[in-house]
Amino acid sequence: MYNLLHGMNPLAAVWLTYLDLTAASFGRFRDAFVVDAIRLDEGQVVATGPFVAVYTRCGGGNRQDYQDVFKEMSAHPLYHSDMDDSFDQTYCTFYFRVKPEDVPMMNQFAQTWNPDQAWWDKLKEIEKGNFTQEQRNFFKKLFEQLSKEG
Repeated sequence: MYNLLHGMNPLAAVWLTYLDLTAASFGRFRDAFVVDAIRLDEGQVVATGPFVAVYTRCGGGNRQDYQDVFKEMSAHPLYHSDMDDSFDQTYCTFYFRVKPEDVPMMNQFAQTWNPDQAWWDKLKEIEKGNFTQEQRNFFKKLFEQLSKEG
């Protein structure tokens, strides 16, 4: 659902390569970014970056099934922290520090990342009817399936 609604950062594979990891390393990988800071849901900055943020579906109730991922990531030399979304706690962002010598370059790619806000913004778009054709086809198929199930 995430990638259908939000797409994927075209540089996601680059950021994973920077970490010497792959999408498969995260179990349920969704996206990767360079972010300027780690923010709480309300936007409050808890750490300034840059950081490589890897968005996954390994949070909340899924954590138990992906304990090996959390163990591996927490042992990574650049690991900083991980945080579940409050919008949907099954999503989790892993944050990795940037090597000091790479900070000036990575700052050029850093963006503001607040996954909860991204979901709320997308829901507002949907309410306004701003769908791509791919999204319309997806919802049509879902609604047809729901109507058959009663």
